[in-house]
Amino acid sequence: MRHKALYTPYKVYSFGIIFHLFLLSLSLQAQTNSEVAEKAYEILQKSEQKQEAIYSIAIQDVLDASVRYDFLSERALCPASVTKLFTTAIALDVLGTDYSFVTDLFIRGEVRQNVLEGDVIVVTNGDPSIASKYFPEDSTRWIESVFLTLQAHHIKEVRGNIIIESSAFDSIGVNPRWGEEDRGEYYAAGVYAANIYDNWVDLFYSTGRKRSDFSFLGTYPPDTGVEWRHQLSVDCKRSGWGSRGFGREEQRTIKGTLPCNRERVTLKSDLPNPPRYMGIILKKRLTEYGIPVEGEVQFSFTPLQERGELAGKYYSPSLKELCRVMNYRSLNHYAESILKAIALDTSEGNPSSTDKALKKALFFWKEEGISFSKEFKLYDGSGLARTNRTSASDVLSLLNYVASSRIELVDAFMQSLPQAGEEGTVKSFMKGSYLRLFVKSGSMRGIQTYAGYLHYNGRTYSVALLASEVKNRTQVRLTMQRYLETLFPLLPTT
Repeated sequence: MRHKALYTPYKVYSFGIIFHLFLLSLSLQAQTNSEVAEKAYEILQKSEQKQEAIYSIAIQDVLDASVRYDFLSERALCPASVTKLFTTAIALDVLGTDYSFVTDLFIRGEVRQNVLEGDVIVVTNGDPSIASKYFPEDSTRWIESVFLTLQAHHIKEVRGNIIIESSAFDSIGVNPRWGEEDRGEYYAAGVYAANIYDNWVDLFYSTGRKRSDFSFLGTYPPDTGVEWRHQLSVDCKRSGWGSRGFGREEQRTIKGTLPCNRERVTLKSDLPNPPRYMGIILKKRLTEYGIPVEGEVQFSFTPLQERGELAGKYYSPSLKELCRVMNYRSLNHYAESILKAIALDTSEGNPSSTDKALKKALFFWKEEGISFSKEFKLYDGSGLARTNRTSASDVLSLLNYVASSRIELVDAFMQSLPQAGEEGTVKSFMKGSYLRLFVKSGSMRGIQTYAGYLHYNGRTYSVALLASEVKNRTQVRLTMQRYLETLFPLLPTT
């Protein structure tokens, strides 16, 4: 009995010690986490004190909202290309991951003895990938599909016109919120229902040593019909250039300085009138393939009264493929087309627009219970509008919503994000870090942003890193890396 009496208190005592130690470990862990969070917070605080940048940052465990780290996360800043994540999320959610843009081919008129006495009509619906350099295997697929469809209808000659109907989207290709300094640049190309060759042009030059010693070699794609004005000089010490022009006006001025002694220098400009050029290149290629077109090229931003017979349909790659390319390469024209697609209405005279699409997106998110701040404002789908405003908390709301969505949406969204230090536009960010971070970057003058997901120790975290008033981009990136690596230290190997 004495042994039993001695044994029982020992059990209680030992359990009490274990429980006490457990509580103590939790307390120490909480204290340690708090100390780590405070140390990380100070990194950003010191960066702001040095006037390197101002920040809005939020990080949260997608499965445990109590695990969250903030630094002025309600402060609204310009998100730059992180805006594309909002476009990605709404499009995949509303349209579906397997959605494809469809381009219809109509034949209007009669076919007599292998001759179409009438018109070839292309009805476009916003596909940004036709002849895109980002789908090289598809670079000629659309034109070949038109040729094969006409061939299947026994057409060897067209005595009518090539007509491009671009009525599914409005005719405002260049967003009025974009900066004047961006007009005419390839990354600010107008986006229409009819898009081709990424809506931009590569211009080729050769240079010598003297200031005026340069030659214009041509363009790709060729025969654009654009009047190119070359206000260029040659310099062996510095170089830089840009394209200037407005909307569909088919005239562009290329200004700047070219490097000396080069056999080939490549510059870029937007393609001013993609609907018209789509018709030009289609007529040219059909003739080369053996189906000459006698008539002219026409395009229309209003629906045609009579389209004739539907002869064929052309499908783009799936939306999840388009979003992956868009986010890996940060393609503005893809983002604007994909955004407009969510408000696509095939009824006559009701074209989609950026404003309609954004209103639909905001209504959808509100119905889904996503709460954004009062300062939240989006004016485009790509992030080129400097007046866009989101806080880190706004971005986190979107990322947490996606992470809790149906599996095909989660998978497509996650697959669209490149790994930091390894891929896409974030290849140089977090280079050599042990952290597995999958993010979309955003970069403009004075702005540096990243958002996506961090996988750490078996957990997934939503991450939003926004910086504005950036003085030194390299330093700000290093500050963000130090912040993350302080919060999520290297784990000991087992």
